[in-house]
Amino acid sequence: MSKIKKNFSKSAKFYDYFYKKKSYLKEAKYISYFFPKEKKFLLELGCGTASHSVFLTNKKNEILGIDKSRQMIAEAKKKIKSKKIKNVNFKVADILEFKSVKKFDVCLMMFNVINYIDTDKKLEKLIDNIYFNLKKDGVVIFDQWKFSNINKNNFKIKTIIINNKIITRKGTTQNLKSTNRLKINYEYVVKDSSDNNVKKFTETHYLKIHNIDKIKLLIKKKFKIVKYLSWMDYNKKPTKSDSQSFIVAKKINI
Repeated sequence: MSKIKKNFSKSAKFYDYFYKKKSYLKEAKYISYFFPKEKKFLLELGCGTASHSVFLTNKKNEILGIDKSRQMIAEAKKKIKSKKIKNVNFKVADILEFKSVKKFDVCLMMFNVINYIDTDKKLEKLIDNIYFNLKKDGVVIFDQWKFSNINKNNFKIKTIIINNKIITRKGTTQNLKSTNRLKINYEYVVKDSSDNNVKKFTETHYLKIHNIDKIKLLIKKKFKIVKYLSWMDYNKKPTKSDSQSFIVAKKINI
C-alpha cells in the first residue's frame, strides 16, 4: 500500500460523498446568525470543497475560500460552477501565510480547521494573520473539536459507491493524550467494478486539542471574545461532555 505525500490529494474527489449526511445548510444558518447585518466580504480559511460557502453566499455576501489542498480547491470550483454561483472565489494557499490587500468583514474556520494547527507558535501566527486580514471591527468565527468523547481507540469503516467505483474507507482513531493530539489513519480501497481494478492509499491526520484558556490568552491580545458556546447552541456555554465548542471574536482596533 503506497502512502501519499499530502492529505486529500487522492481523497478529495470522494470527500463530499463521505460527508453527505452532514447538514451544511443547518450549520450555515447557525454560523450566519453571528454575522454583521450589512453586506459582507467573507474569508473562509480551510474551505475544503466549499460546502459551507454554497449556503453562505447570497447577493450581500462575497466569499474568498482558502485551502492549501489544490485538489480540494478543484472540487470546490466544480461545485460552485455546477450551482452557477458567481460571488465565491478560491485561492490555493497556506492559511498561516495568506495575507490579503483587500480586507474582510468576517473570517471563518469551520469543521475543526483550528485543530490542524499543531503548535502554539503556529496558532499565534494564524491569529496574527487573521487580524491583519480583517477590517476594522471585523469578526473571526471558528469551531474546535474538543475530543472529550474519545477516550479510547476507535475503528470505523464506511463504504460509498460512485458510478462504477466502490470506495471503502477504514478509519482508526487514536487519542494521544500525552501530546493532546488525535491521530486519524485512513485506509482507502477503491475498486472499479467494471474491470475489478483495485487501488489503495492511506492518509494520516494529526489534530491537536487546544486548551481554551490558551486560545483565549492568545486571542485577547487582538480580539474580544463575544461568544463562547456549545456547538450549534445559541446560548449555552460548553460543558466537559461537549465534543465541540464555538467562538465568535471581534477585532480590537489597536
